[in-house]
Amino acid sequence: MKCVALVFVGLVGTAVTGFAQTPQSTSWPPVAGTRARILSPVFGGERKVGTIESVTGDTLQFRAEGISTVSLKQSQITMIEVSTGTHTAKAKWAAVGFLVGAAAGAGIASATYKPCKDSFACIGDIGGRSGSVALGAIAGALSGVAAGVLWGGRRHETWMQVSH
Repeated sequence: MKCVALVFVGLVGTAVTGFAQTPQSTSWPPVAGTRARILSPVFGGERKVGTIESVTGDTLQFRAEGISTVSLKQSQITMIEVSTGTHTAKAKWAAVGFLVGAAAGAGIASATYKPCKDSFACIGDIGGRSGSVALGAIAGALSGVAAGVLWGGRRHETWMQVSH
């Protein structure tokens, strides 16, 4: 059973990595009014985020955040990426939280289990150690999912490279 679980986790990890590495790019010229991230020696080798104001031929008018509009020739741009919007990763982090929470809950329940000696207090001790571990795993998984959804709910911007 452990072998099947490890194979499943490996397949899921490989599939997620494959989707994360799908190359996306668009070609020159980028659309005016688009939010962009540009790497250029004009900016001292730093990547600047701003708005493309206009594109004429091989010249781009770019207004970076906190800087006035800069005119950049295509040859002056080392890399340009345009924003394709924002996204969250709730499902991914909920799955991670589920796995980590279930493992932690089962481990804690197993480590802290004490056999019940008083018949009245034994109501919660159904199933012995294995029952306690199962309840710990369930409680850990539920709390892990909740934490994962909260963590993954942060919005991240997605960028697509412009080939020129």
